[in-house]
Amino acid sequence: MNREIENKLTEELFSTLEQFRCVDKGVNRKSGLGGKPISMLMMIGQLTKDGPVSVTDLKKYMFISAPAITQFINILHFKGYIEKISDPLDKRKSWIALSEKGKKELKRSKEKLKEHMSLMVRHLGEADTRTLNEILTKIVVFYMEQGENNE
Repeated sequence: MNREIENKLTEELFSTLEQFRCVDKGVNRKSGLGGKPISMLMMIGQLTKDGPVSVTDLKKYMFISAPAITQFINILHFKGYIEKISDPLDKRKSWIALSEKGKKELKRSKEKLKEHMSLMVRHLGEADTRTLNEILTKIVVFYMEQGENNE
């Protein structure tokens, strides 16, 4: 692909993703936490299936800065969605786990999200949904590889 086409496609993709973010914010406002805090809660839920997770691991998997992680953790903790657990061996380190309230919110939010996605699947149809899933999977792999290369 030549540089001119690459630049044009990059601008189009950037514009589409900006529009998507605006639409996504509107959809997320309808749920309790909305936006990034619910995304963080979902990630914490995924990562804590086998027990508490360290803040360092959250930073690694979320690809965001330590101050941003701290901010989200503080919001979720203040609202009672997560528990902070001090490491008995290293007081500077803390572990994060979902509280009962967090587990209930996560379940409720996932159900709402699945309902919304079901509407999207009906709108897109089978073929486009499969294509979208394949593309999103490639994007996840791309970002996972980028994270590995930055370590």
